[in-house]
Amino acid sequence: MFQTSIQRKAAFLLILTVALFQFSCKKETVELSLAQQVEGTYNAVSIDIGGTVVPMPITDNQTKLDVSFIITSKTDNTMDVEQVLTQTTNGVATKDSELQSGLVLIKKTDGSISLMNGNVEFGSVTSNKFKLVTEFNGLSTVFMAVKI
Repeated sequence: MFQTSIQRKAAFLLILTVALFQFSCKKETVELSLAQQVEGTYNAVSIDIGGTVVPMPITDNQTKLDVSFIITSKTDNTMDVEQVLTQTTNGVATKDSELQSGLVLIKKTDGSISLMNGNVEFGSVTSNKFKLVTEFNGLSTVFMAVKI
């Protein structure tokens, strides 16, 4: 009986030691590449045209306009962005797209990631939000989109 009690205590201490060792081991955090952080599909939630903010999609009685951005990686620090405009009128959808290729990723000090076209910032990603700044008919235009 005395040996059984000692064996149980020894087994318990062994299990406790293994458990403590397992939980005390340093866990490694896998750092995602810039491309992995940015890659994905983003749906526009608003458009700011010359200071007037309009929620997206834009709808009226018969037509719905929606914009999405599909960001895909070419390398660990270069991306392509396909801008897709979908217009649905009376239930019939048509799509138009434009591709911006070879954008270089740069991590900024504020934590956001810029998508650069040469020396010009094409857009930026912060967390799960994509911001595209462009000019449309002479007005500054800003698309805000959320990753889906």
